[in-house]
Amino acid sequence: MLKTRGQYIWINGSLLLKENFKWELQPLAAYEVLRIKGNIPLFFHEHIERLKTTIEKSGISKHIDYQLYYQAIEQLCSMNGFNEGNVEIIETQQISLVRFIPHRYPTPHDYEKGVKVGYFYAERSNPSAKLKNNRLRRLVDRYLKRKNIYEALLVTSSGYVTEGSRSNVFFIDSDKVITAPESMVLKGITRQIILDLCRKNGIHVEERPILKSEISSFRSAFISGTSPGVLPICSLNRKLFEVNNPVIETIRNLFFDRAGLH
Repeated sequence: MLKTRGQYIWINGSLLLKENFKWELQPLAAYEVLRIKGNIPLFFHEHIERLKTTIEKSGISKHIDYQLYYQAIEQLCSMNGFNEGNVEIIETQQISLVRFIPHRYPTPHDYEKGVKVGYFYAERSNPSAKLKNNRLRRLVDRYLKRKNIYEALLVTSSGYVTEGSRSNVFFIDSDKVITAPESMVLKGITRQIILDLCRKNGIHVEERPILKSEISSFRSAFISGTSPGVLPICSLNRKLFEVNNPVIETIRNLFFDRAGLH
């Protein structure tokens, strides 16, 4: 179920009732989505660092104030009466906006049985920068609704599977974790933490381009992201994956411990 967005937003340093603010998204908009748990924004520093990188790469002229963002989130939690959910930060040349947005976290059943995903032929023009692409989002959302699936994995014109439309994807080959290289994907915060946890805990990771034609050879797969965390995939089109994979379970437990989500 999609959760309420709350009554208040934070805009250019002030709290406003959202109904009193009318704004159309600008052509160039950097953004981040953070998960709030117990009034605390998870992995706050990592998200703001990535926002800073996106702003620098996109040419938006803005100064990043970590304390201001943190205070905005605290104020939004207090005024909206929320202590968990997803908060979005948007930066354009003229606007700094922080707001609660709808979220859909996986259910216990999703984590136990896995979720269905499909292919969607598209690629990001600048995967290293987290910029709004409303056209792609609308197309993918219609596709997900039509197919009744959880996520869509993006496939390039060259036949490479890169990432999800709002997630990263990992495949399991025996006890090895395989994922696309940084040059081909958005460097998801959850993705980065998973890679770090794998390397610190002796789980072998291989970052390389992944052809769609080789997906059938993989034993298991999972997606990662702010909302899903570490979520097993049960099927990708007609390909069925083993959900109860010990490597995925280990990674999920390590990540949930790190994020404080148990």
